[in-house]
Amino acid sequence: MSPFSVSRLLVVLLFVAGFWVVSPAASPPSWAAPAKSTYAVLIVSDSRAKAQRVKEEQIVELIHKSLDDQGLPREVLPILTYHTNQPGERAYCEKALGIKTSDLVFLGLAQHKDFVVKKVMLRVPNVVDPVKSVGTLFERAVAVLSKIDRPTSSPAASTSPDIPEMPPLPSSTPPPAPSTGARIRVAVMCHGVNSSGQPLDHSSDFSASDTFHVSCEVKGLRYGTVLEARWYSGKSLLNKGRLVSNKEGDYYAWFSMAPTGRWKTGTYRVDLYVDGEQQASQFFRVTGGD
Repeated sequence: MSPFSVSRLLVVLLFVAGFWVVSPAASPPSWAAPAKSTYAVLIVSDSRAKAQRVKEEQIVELIHKSLDDQGLPREVLPILTYHTNQPGERAYCEKALGIKTSDLVFLGLAQHKDFVVKKVMLRVPNVVDPVKSVGTLFERAVAVLSKIDRPTSSPAASTSPDIPEMPPLPSSTPPPAPSTGARIRVAVMCHGVNSSGQPLDHSSDFSASDTFHVSCEVKGLRYGTVLEARWYSGKSLLNKGRLVSNKEGDYYAWFSMAPTGRWKTGTYRVDLYVDGEQQASQFFRVTGGD
């Protein structure tokens, strides 16, 4: 993958999305985002297939390293993953995005809204060499995105073009009322689920060889609602899982994560998101690990 194509794409993304990068002489923070990026890398694979899972991990690592090397926040180029072994995600990929299982591992540049892919702009199907495929995607993306005009700033925002606005301090006021979309009513850790996704054997304690399960009661699901679980050990992200709803109403959804060897003793956490909004967290612990 050419370093030139990587840095060039990141510059173009910053320009098109409206991100500001502050010069070294400016006060921290080192970046501010007056406009949220609507572009993302899309990866579609079957997470049950080890070879595909390895390629997906390599692609994620390549993109994150590129951003880190440029000193840029990962919000500039988020990565959205869909897994065809999840029925809802497979249906969404096939019907809405035109991505078939014969295209896997699929890599693309997409436009998203609230982290739900709405349009695939560039397609690199059947990834064999992740480094080469990411390079190809970036080079093609430069050509496409360079033709898109950057959104113009409002008069109020252009009064001092050489000094970017500082982001506001975190508010101490109560957060705004939740949207009327789908909501996680309750989430519990457990050792398994039944056929409806309801938790079995509730517990916050796991052994070193256990598979983690979290079951969520979700209210107001709609077609296309995206549920995501992010698994952590301390501050380290271990894995992510995503489900895309192919039904409407109130249902249970669940996520699991199996060990690749043995879990280490300690405290773990899973954060749960609905359409990009974090709605719940569950802490749990492993005893008797390595």
